[in-house]
Amino acid sequence: MRRRHWHLVWAAYRIYMRPMASLTTVEGPNVMNVFTTQPFTLKGHVKVDGVTDVEPGISGQAPNIEFWIGTSTTNTDPSGWSSWTLATYNPAVIADYDEYTIQKTLPTAQTVYFASRARINGASSPYTYGGVSATQVGGIWDGATYTNGTVVATVDVPSNDNFANAIPISCGASVTGNTTNASNDQPNPAVFGVNSQLTQNVWYSYNGGGVPKLVTVSLCNSSYDTSLLIATGTAGNLTYIAGGDNNCGTNGNRSTATFNSDGVTTYWIMVRGGNQFVYGAYVLDLSCAAPCTPAMTNDDCATAQPLVNGVITSTDNYCSTPSINPYPNCSSSLVPYYDSWYSFNTGSGTSVYVALTQSAPTVVGYAIYSGTCGSLTQKNCSDLGTSAIYTGFTANTVYYIRVFSESTAERGAFSLMVSPQTCTLTTTWNGAAWNNGTPSATKAAIIAGNYNATADLIACTLTVNNNAQVTVNSGFDFSVPGMVTVAPGASLTFENNANLLQAANTLVNYNSGNITVKRNANMRRLDYVYWGSPVAGQDLKLFSPYTVSPTNAPEFPTAPGSSRFYTLDEPTNSFVSITEPLGTSFAPPKGYMLRAPNNFPSNGTVATFNGVFNGVPNNGTMTIPVTYTNAGKGFNMLSNPYPSAMSASLFLAQNPGALSFLDAHQPGCGFRSELCNLYNIRNSFGCRRCYADERDCSRAGLPVKNNRFGNCNIRQFDAYR
Repeated sequence: MRRRHWHLVWAAYRIYMRPMASLTTVEGPNVMNVFTTQPFTLKGHVKVDGVTDVEPGISGQAPNIEFWIGTSTTNTDPSGWSSWTLATYNPAVIADYDEYTIQKTLPTAQTVYFASRARINGASSPYTYGGVSATQVGGIWDGATYTNGTVVATVDVPSNDNFANAIPISCGASVTGNTTNASNDQPNPAVFGVNSQLTQNVWYSYNGGGVPKLVTVSLCNSSYDTSLLIATGTAGNLTYIAGGDNNCGTNGNRSTATFNSDGVTTYWIMVRGGNQFVYGAYVLDLSCAAPCTPAMTNDDCATAQPLVNGVITSTDNYCSTPSINPYPNCSSSLVPYYDSWYSFNTGSGTSVYVALTQSAPTVVGYAIYSGTCGSLTQKNCSDLGTSAIYTGFTANTVYYIRVFSESTAERGAFSLMVSPQTCTLTTTWNGAAWNNGTPSATKAAIIAGNYNATADLIACTLTVNNNAQVTVNSGFDFSVPGMVTVAPGASLTFENNANLLQAANTLVNYNSGNITVKRNANMRRLDYVYWGSPVAGQDLKLFSPYTVSPTNAPEFPTAPGSSRFYTLDEPTNSFVSITEPLGTSFAPPKGYMLRAPNNFPSNGTVATFNGVFNGVPNNGTMTIPVTYTNAGKGFNMLSNPYPSAMSASLFLAQNPGALSFLDAHQPGCGFRSELCNLYNIRNSFGCRRCYADERDCSRAGLPVKNNRFGNCNIRQFDAYR
């Protein structure tokens, strides 16, 4: 009985004292060779009788076991080490022991030693330490057979660190690497958005195998701020043809570049950091496509396309390639520029108007250069491609325009026009006076303060800015043969019977910014008036909001009805209603017929309609198709599309016939057209005086003559109606 009782006490005693691991190891190899900055794994085993060798310890983690792996720079007894990492159980190993692992990275070249320790059932239990033998067998550390393992870390220099060891890749390749321990063996200039800082780089090469391709190299999936350059040539004598920086990937600071391979040349691909302080792991993807067609013929300054002054060139830069020329100073120096080149001669002009139009997804800007190809000096720049007039040019001199996009996705169609101007001087109105005398036909006017015109003004060009409010009163004209520019926040208003006169022989409208043009008409409620717009983009319904139509503008809640907005249909010789005038704009020089506002007096009293046009003033040659069905028809309704009167004499000189004018609300002028058939080219029968004066006729180019019908005239040949 005593022996049986003692056995129970001894068994209980063993449990109370917390058993130790019967085996603790670290696993081989006993000497590991690793690269700096690259992670490696250390592992060890622990075995506890009756715990890890029975379920659930065999097929799962045994309970109450703690396991560490430690490292030290000295090869000593691990019980004196201070650097220990609690290891993670590895469920993939099913055995009578449990496996634990840690991951480690050594930042510099060095030698460290490793061992393990285990503890059962908590802090009051002793540690057992594990080592590894020279034959790669683990066991309890004894300092003789089972000792510390060794890790030797060396710098991982990429095999393609040098240009001479560039790794060949082909279409469809996706390769990985790391520039952390690379050097820089080929310094590069600042080009294609890539800076010239010395940063670690590695090299690849591409040869098209005899087939021309459009090649795209991407580092977009890399883990650090990259940049990329493509070159041809030999070591120390490289010519860079493409590159990229900060144009894709995380935070937009990864890189991609596209170039045309001729299928014969070897192209060298440099992978590098965005600056000298960044390096790391990268993913390089190379893809190929058929070459872009048609190839650009003006892809460089040397092959710049000459422009015809004043003529719009419709073109695109779909196949443009990155430029090695200096960055335009109005945009980023961190992107490549896909550009096309143009040239122009200023002729007698000393200022230049540049008009560039584009629509999404095209995004282009432009820069203007003086000098010769290879020795250019930038004069002007607009990264948004804003149309503008620039001064300070030399007459009879060739200049270059570089139109650019900052990525392949932004390339597309655009139109470009250059028109040299003859303005030699500029004068500015500050709200009180002109700083360089009054404007003239050779002097540009800038109005930077409020201006109330009480006299005619002539200027080479006109700019209204600085939130200036400009009003041209009735009876006065602004004559501006060049561009009119109204900046956002500023305004330029022409009251009724005031005019903006511009050069009619230009092929393009240089103007930008909105003006306001007011035109009045005397009408009864059910009268119709013929209208045309002197500005671009004027909405029909918003021009006459109280004229009946199916849908009303929200701010004009009149009763809806059938549309009373019409155009003339020549084949049927009848007026056809515009189904929905709201959202439909006047289309110069087309004519429209609109009924009077429905809120005019219902008793037939004549009221004045105050028409207001708002938009960019029309200028330049305008055309519109006309039709002729037969002799009984052939009537096309056109309008004066300009914010000024037209010359009746010049009009009839090019369009022989007669002009008829009708105002049914003036004495002597009824609905009989013969009473108002006032002027024709044969007899120069002139203005009859109704309610305007001789000046109105002279502005229209008409002589003033009284006749048997009494005092009627054309009211300044107001062809808006």
